[in-house]
Amino acid sequence: MKRLYLMRHATAGANDRPERSADEDPPLTPDGMTKARAAARGLAVLEIEASVFLTSPLLRAAQTAEIVSQVLVIPGDQIRRTDALKPESPPGQLMEELMRLDDEEVLCVGHSPQLDDVISHLLGCRVRVTALKKTAVACLELDSSSPPRGVLLWLYPQKVLRHLGK
Repeated sequence: MKRLYLMRHATAGANDRPERSADEDPPLTPDGMTKARAAARGLAVLEIEASVFLTSPLLRAAQTAEIVSQVLVIPGDQIRRTDALKPESPPGQLMEELMRLDDEEVLCVGHSPQLDDVISHLLGCRVRVTALKKTAVACLELDSSSPPRGVLLWLYPQKVLRHLGK
């Protein structure tokens, strides 16, 4: 059995400047960095022991993963960027990547609604059953790899993680 943590990235800068192209990826805001650290402290209290981090290659997700790995004292070389966590990637692409890993606990940092689609996929739901807010984390236990099936163990919004980490 594999334990999977799905975390939505922290707050990034607005992408609404006229001179910014739609392809630009804004970095985390100072407030987003603070909230990512606070959420990570909550994860530390929950004794998350992910041995590998998968992150979307987009800057806001990668920065969130770096902050969380620092707080959890996970070496930066354990962070792997993957296209399977890009916003438009289908859930099956992430499942294929996860099944290639031997690690028992994996933390993924990505985007909404893609992470919500992954959760629904693992629960066998045809519609989204979650709506992860920024720096929220869902924990699932994968029961089966073919077809991929899991159980939602918990889902904490950023405010609860921040409270846990105080």
